[in-house]
Amino acid sequence: MRIALFTETFLPKVDGIVTRLKHTVDHLQRQGNQVLVFSPE
Repeated sequence: MRIALFTETFLPKVDGIVTRLKHTVDHLQRQGNQVLVFSPE
């Protein structure tokens, strides 16, 4: 499955939102999904 996630913050910033989102992305990818994360620069 292809999944797109939209967020206002992502790596390289590190905070609670980014940490949780990274865990979610890793979990979804381990299940065989293709995950794209869209965030502003």
